[in-house]
Amino acid sequence: MSVNPAIEQLRRLCRFGFTGQRLFNHDGGLDLVQYTREFQGLREVVLIYSEGEALAYRTRDLLDPERPWHSTENAMEWRLYSDIVTVVNALLSLPTPGPAERPAQALAEDTNHG
Repeated sequence: MSVNPAIEQLRRLCRFGFTGQRLFNHDGGLDLVQYTREFQGLREVVLIYSEGEALAYRTRDLLDPERPWHSTENAMEWRLYSDIVTVVNALLSLPTPGPAERPAQALAEDTNHG
């Protein structure tokens, strides 16, 4: 029996040091699942709404647990909105963080697609 590729990506996040948390709406229903890790002065976040809808980003901002999807534009290093498999593969393929410069080209490309 093969493992669902989206589930395998969630397991990869855990193996790479991410911590998962379920976030619920005011009616008690599951709103999204959030995975985060702090890594070399950065915060990396994956927000999963469904198997086909996920957002990942890398930021130099501190994470506000009440607004995990929010980061100031100047602190944003990278972001991608796509399905779980694509988002996790892309995030885990990023180079090790360097100087506090954000890759403007990556942000511009993402903005054009989302």
